[in-house]
Amino acid sequence: MQDSKGYMWFSTDRGVSRFNGYEFETFTKSNGLADNTIFESIEDYKGRIWFRSFSGKLSYFYNDSIYRVPLNDSLSLLLAHARTGSIAIDSSDNLYLSTYSLPYIIRINLRNNYQVSFLPLHNNLIYIAILPKSNFLINGIVNSIYESTDSLTVYSIMQNVPTTIKRHTFKWDPWKKPGGRLHDKAIKLPGGKIATSQYSRFMVLHDDSMLFSFNLNSLILNITPDKSGGVWIVLETGEPLYYNNGEIIHLPILVSLKDKHTTCVTRDLEGGLWFTTLTNGVYYLPSLDFKLVNKENGLQGNKVNFVTATPDKKIWLIVDGKKINTIGNDSIKYRQLKNIPEGSYIKDILFHSDGTVWVSGDIFGISIFSDQYSLTPLASINPGLEYNMIEEDDGDVWAVSINRLREFKRSGKVISMNEKKLFPERLFTICKGDEQKIWIGSIHGLVEYQNDRTTYVGDKYPLLKNRIDDIKKSPDGNLYIATRDTGIVIKTKNSVLHITTKEGLISNFCECICVDYKNNIWVGTNKGLSHIFIQTDGTGNCHIDSIRSINSSVLDEVNQIACINNTVYVATNNGLASFDMDKITTDHTPPPIYITGIRVNNKKIDARKNILSLHYDENYIIIDYVGLTYSDIGNTQYRYKMQGIDTGWVYTKDHDVQYPKLPSGDYTFIISAQNKDGVWSTHPAILHFIITPPFWATWWARAFYILVVIGFGYWRIKAVEKREKRKSEINKQLTAAELRELKAQFDPHFFFNNLNTLSHLIDSSPVNAQEYVDELSQFYHYTLNNRKKEFTELENEIEQAMRYCNLLKIRFGNELKVEWKIGSLYGKYFILTNSLQMLLENAIKHNTITSEKPLLVEVTTTEKNIIIVKNYLQLKKNVLSTGIGLESINELYKLLSGKTITINQTSEYFSVELPMLIPKEYENFNYRR
Repeated sequence: MQDSKGYMWFSTDRGVSRFNGYEFETFTKSNGLADNTIFESIEDYKGRIWFRSFSGKLSYFYNDSIYRVPLNDSLSLLLAHARTGSIAIDSSDNLYLSTYSLPYIIRINLRNNYQVSFLPLHNNLIYIAILPKSNFLINGIVNSIYESTDSLTVYSIMQNVPTTIKRHTFKWDPWKKPGGRLHDKAIKLPGGKIATSQYSRFMVLHDDSMLFSFNLNSLILNITPDKSGGVWIVLETGEPLYYNNGEIIHLPILVSLKDKHTTCVTRDLEGGLWFTTLTNGVYYLPSLDFKLVNKENGLQGNKVNFVTATPDKKIWLIVDGKKINTIGNDSIKYRQLKNIPEGSYIKDILFHSDGTVWVSGDIFGISIFSDQYSLTPLASINPGLEYNMIEEDDGDVWAVSINRLREFKRSGKVISMNEKKLFPERLFTICKGDEQKIWIGSIHGLVEYQNDRTTYVGDKYPLLKNRIDDIKKSPDGNLYIATRDTGIVIKTKNSVLHITTKEGLISNFCECICVDYKNNIWVGTNKGLSHIFIQTDGTGNCHIDSIRSINSSVLDEVNQIACINNTVYVATNNGLASFDMDKITTDHTPPPIYITGIRVNNKKIDARKNILSLHYDENYIIIDYVGLTYSDIGNTQYRYKMQGIDTGWVYTKDHDVQYPKLPSGDYTFIISAQNKDGVWSTHPAILHFIITPPFWATWWARAFYILVVIGFGYWRIKAVEKREKRKSEINKQLTAAELRELKAQFDPHFFFNNLNTLSHLIDSSPVNAQEYVDELSQFYHYTLNNRKKEFTELENEIEQAMRYCNLLKIRFGNELKVEWKIGSLYGKYFILTNSLQMLLENAIKHNTITSEKPLLVEVTTTEKNIIIVKNYLQLKKNVLSTGIGLESINELYKLLSGKTITINQTSEYFSVELPMLIPKEYENFNYRR
């Protein structure tokens, strides 16, 4: 059934499914359904959808939720093993339930706490009950004596009592006795008529008379009303039938459903027909404007591979690839052609301008017949496989086979062949061009052949590098090209136009093309037909006016198309379908449109709210919507606008839209849908929402900001004054410290010792003297270059300290030992400039160094970002320690970084711990400087 909103509902033995044109949403007991086996769905006057189940338990769908009737357990006991026949609701919220055995109708008052009452019936009858204030009927059987019942009683329920209107009697054919089958149904028709099915009998009643009665040769599984006033009759065997105005009609278009075990037929608001089947899914037919010819009504088979029109407007078909059928004057003929071995595959038929008929195929090559009537064999040639043929202006025929292009000439009963070109790729189709030009469709794209030269057009137009299955030329010289998986390409004199599903094509897998007498094109695909309306300007360029798609169960896998005036003939795997292009019903039904979901920051919220209020950080909005139109499933066009963001309409085929990072403000989202015939929704779906600004963007917050800025400005001025004063004090202290440090670095004793050492080396080892001078030069160069740097990288400081140690080792030799235990992680850390040298110098100054007692100094880093300079005590006697060096280091650390050094002395060793600055601390130090 289709509900009042436009959704399609399907009752199954695994729950109910709702379809919106894109996806099926299934509801089962886990979603609240009373039973998973559902026989029937009906919609009441409130929009509630009720489900009649196998167990008799009731449930309904309302506002996107499913509810169970509270008295289901009592209802199960009441029904015992009785099967329910039908359910109905009146406008007073009374629910009626019929059965196939109980002698009463059960009535449940939904407004009065689900109060149950019973409407008694006579024994041993089949009945239909007309309800007050309701468009529904209910029907059932009293007692289990169906096979002996030969009457149908029509009741009217007035004043809570079933009143007999009429009892209709009839006789069953002996072999058609019902035997207790439970498929009987009754429905209302326009004008107060009632249609009912009783086993295999279909009847139409009016008041107290029977207008129509007919016994069918099969059990009637279901009857459903058609919106045009007729009735669909679903049989246990065979395709559905249609009743209208006293006649049961067999529709050839439905023959393909004969073996599908159809269970129900419904026509939707757009005129499309839905056919549910027992095990073969759901079929959809957009209209009944089609005719179908197949094996059932005269063809040699169901698969029509090829269709073409003769000059006198008759139809020739290739059926099952091996047989030729002709259709003319409403008759179908099988044409057995001489010279063509039976069982050969026929590929193409060409009606030559001289009246002859050329036929190509796999085994026989090409055979020519005198005319389309007598079909007297004239000539034949068998060079191998021949597929597609065209006639040139001079009467010669060109053909492509697997990979060859050939030219054929006929002279009386003799055919000569000219092998023109051998191609490296597979060829599929050929088309006549202008000025002796031939167009060839291959597996690698479009090829131009002229004057014995080939040009690969794909080199110029990349769109034409794909497999081409068909080419047609329009009267104005445009080429219409069907590709295997990239849609349609139109090549004009000046440009190339590409048409895909994005532009409205039903599928990108295009098999064939036909140009009709209006110069529009029909495209056959694996999903049906597309009719492309073309507008051409005076310069030869063209554009798409509109695209209309026709999909149907009988139009799957289109093989070939032919047009005769207004009639379109379509060769399919189901037979030959035909229709009048001007009578295909235009759908004027505006598609309903709904907002189905809202996600805020990827969190679902209730889509039923008309106005939303969101916080400033709830600004990533995703809106899901659906337009309920089924005539061109998957290609629904939408237009939307977010007032406050979008300046105009945005068109799309997506059914959701995203707005990330919306600023605070008031918004209105408007969305409409368009059906395949260009009709837009009458009532667009609208969503209002507000994104409130953050508290700091409110007026009172702005006033607070002003006060904060003023206060911050005042504090900043004072802070700068304080910082400048402090900076001046620091610079004074640094200057004094730097002077002390510089004096210590240029200690005359150190300088005097170095000169003595150098003098000694000049006499004893000139080579070492040169090395010593270089080392001493680099030492003082580093000292002078870094004297203004407060901190330097540890790896640089260690390099200078090692240089200092090298100078000392030349003086002391192996009597001085320095061990370096520096972690690789700390090389880029920072340390006070020249601090290591000063600590090493301090160790030399206060300890004796002899060959018997070498001095050992250890320099070690720790995980606490500390570097330790430690020497074992061998104190000199009478050495005066002023403590200025260590005090200077500690003072600089404290002044510059707020950190201090640590001095440790025991009876065995003396150590100093220097803090290291990590790179981020050093950056902050530089920023403050």
